[in-house]
Amino acid sequence: MIKHQPLCASPRCSIRDRHVSDCNEECRGCLPRQAADGLYLCEVHARRVGQDALTIALRYADLGRILTASTSSLGDIVSGSKGETGMQLNDRAAEMRMVIKHRLVAMARMISEERGFALPQDRVPALARYVAANATWIAAHPAAGDLSDVLSSTASEAFHIAQPSGARRYQLKDP
Repeated sequence: MIKHQPLCASPRCSIRDRHVSDCNEECRGCLPRQAADGLYLCEVHARRVGQDALTIALRYADLGRILTASTSSLGDIVSGSKGETGMQLNDRAAEMRMVIKHRLVAMARMISEERGFALPQDRVPALARYVAANATWIAAHPAAGDLSDVLSSTASEAFHIAQPSGARRYQLKDP
């Protein structure tokens, strides 16, 4: 009897130049990798669960740095009249920070309730470390594909808001 290894549940998983039977010819690769033993995700995506959780905590901090700016293209004026330029709120950054915190809290609560663990502090870095520490458990959860996709898409979306040019900026100190 042949036992088939299940495929990775992540919707982002694919092997280059490997295709499912009903694939079109323009596809770069649509056949997912095999899931790791006892997991719903392949080794790559199981590892990425923890990496993405920590990455969105970094993006949360990046978004905090661009939350306010003096250019008019970022959002609504917080105070002052129409003719004045003042502190302005970057609405996209504020909303993304809220999304990040909400998603990490939801995952932490799920882990806590299903595993019987105590919740971490209600701060993004602590929540991200908690989710990352439970990455293997998440990869073995029946909803692993969806959870992995949520973390990956959140990290990607937050990056595009925090670094719209695609380049990371560093503030250099004078010698």
